[in-house]
Amino acid sequence: MFYPMLSNNDDNSNLIDDIKSNNTQNNDNEHIYINIKNSNGNIVKIRAKRKYKVGKILSGYCDVKKVNPSEYRLIHDGEFLAENQTLENYNIKDQDILTIVTQQTGGCHK
Repeated sequence: MFYPMLSNNDDNSNLIDDIKSNNTQNNDNEHIYINIKNSNGNIVKIRAKRKYKVGKILSGYCDVKKVNPSEYRLIHDGEFLAENQTLENYNIKDQDILTIVTQQTGGCHK
């Protein structure tokens, strides 16, 4: 689950933070920050764990932006990310940038 917070950054970007667990073994080193950049160049920062699935990140972003997640895709290093894979599967690290784009459907029109 994600909750938006206004960041203290000069660019006034949003910071989306996950709920902290009450688990005393929760190690904050497990968390990374991901930057999600849209087509306007605006960046939203998300605090997540590398074991989170891409779909969870996409849903959290879309919930805050009040848009339908099925209309968007995430890209990392030129590769579309599958929603059922984890950030770790794609070797996404702290401060990496993911690009969010609208889902293109259709094909060749004859």
